Amino acid sequence: RALRVLLGAEIGERAASELELDWLQSHHRLVVWKLASQQRCIAHALGGGGFSVAGVVGQLAHRHRRERVQRHRSVLSRIEDGTDPPSVGMVLCVAAVRCEDGALELTDGWRCLWAALDARS
Repeated sequence: RALRVLLGAEIGERAASELELDWLQSHHRLVVWKLASQQRCIAHALGGGGFSVAGVVGQLAHRHRRERVQRHRSVLSRIEDGTDPPSVGMVLCVAAVRCEDGALELTDGWRCLWAALDARS
């Protein structure tokens, strides 16, 4: 709820209230991961101000504008709905590994999906 209030100051209360909980949770997770990684790896170049509540809210507002206002979509979204073929060039990151079945959670930084590894021959 607090995140919606903070985001509402950036994108408007109505727009913030209309965001789905799963959209907020997914993007919040990826933004925090990104900013924490940048802080850990290149804090000297960022000036130390990126990993903060304001930084997270700013990134969420940017994602809202790109996806909801400008209608830009991530490569994984375009593959999932058939707009792009799975053979399109992309860079993905392993976000998690599920130990029980060896599945990988892959992300393009905006969307995540679980992928099964091919069996070894």
